[in-house]
Amino acid sequence: MTVATGTALTLLMSRIVKYQGIAEQINQACLAKQCPPVFDIHLSPDTESEDIYIRASKDYRFEGFGAVFGLPPKMSFWVKYMPPDAEPVEIGRFLIPIGFGDLMQI
Repeated sequence: MTVATGTALTLLMSRIVKYQGIAEQINQACLAKQCPPVFDIHLSPDTESEDIYIRASKDYRFEGFGAVFGLPPKMSFWVKYMPPDAEPVEIGRFLIPIGFGDLMQI
């Protein structure tokens, strides 16, 4: 299993902002396994802005990046909860839509 490179992780975070529902699905999967949410999601305090701020917890790892070909193509990845004082918990595998031009970043 490969550990996320900067490019794949940057792509993932940019897509998480665009597909906020997937971030919420991942957070729900974390809660189902009695782990804290991985993503902290905030809307911009500026009421006229549509900006979304997402921060990932440092206790989580994103691994095993790959591509699933189809229309649209998707990036696959695994999420693991790895707290410093407890056993790791595998949260699961997730898919997020990407563009064809993004395939070279994985």
